[in-house]
Amino acid sequence: MIGHLLADMGEISKSHRYFESILKKKPNDEEVACIYYYLARSYRLKNEYEQALIYYKRAYNMHHHAQPSREVSAAKSLNGMGIVYEAMKSYPQAAEHLQQALKIDKDNLPSYHADIAAVLNNLGNVYCQMEEFSQAIKYLNQAQSINNKTLPSNHPSNAAVLNNIGNVYYKQGEFQQACDVYERVLKIREKALVSDHDDIICSLDNLGLVNWKLDRIEKAREYFQRAQRIIQSRMTRNIFLEEQIEQHIRNLYEYQRF
Repeated sequence: MIGHLLADMGEISKSHRYFESILKKKPNDEEVACIYYYLARSYRLKNEYEQALIYYKRAYNMHHHAQPSREVSAAKSLNGMGIVYEAMKSYPQAAEHLQQALKIDKDNLPSYHADIAAVLNNLGNVYCQMEEFSQAIKYLNQAQSINNKTLPSNHPSNAAVLNNIGNVYYKQGEFQQACDVYERVLKIREKALVSDHDDIICSLDNLGLVNWKLDRIEKAREYFQRAQRIIQSRMTRNIFLEEQIEQHIRNLYEYQRF
């Protein structure tokens, strides 16, 4: 869908308006459910989590109660709800919804399907946030195994799983291992994505943070400043990322003062 592509390009408001205009044309039941899903995604990308949950739940109910039910599509909505709950730091609810999505996907899809890998990756991220690191690595390794069999090595989904593995190392205080993984992630993203993509900025930010932990202050500053330059050069804004990078630069400056 055009609206989906607009969201991927960072044009969240345009994506949202596109899907709302499609709704006015009175599409069929399945199309409405899909539009609710994409509206939920656009709300999520704008960090409007309560609205995102409302639309994910509408999409889930329509897919689940259809005759016959559209369980794989319902699972996508559960996965979306899991991502939102994770962003809201409601980790047990996130894990519950993601586990439901995983069960549906495993019951209905081939064992090496991309949707299964995506849910496993999200579960790994949630368990990392809950500091259940062995569970996190278990799910992330399963996701990586699927991606290695089905995707080219420089695919963004590989970078997403690797990034979460790096996060596990970081949270466990294994900073050099985290740094090595984050560098691999950045290389993949720079090859696979447009040069000002949010994920590249996040990778630069991660590398700034981990180099700071390793007491490589100048290198940390370089990564933060690279992220800031990309943000300043973009036409579209991500306020959350802008504020995050600016805060890290300020914190580093204060750290050096003392």
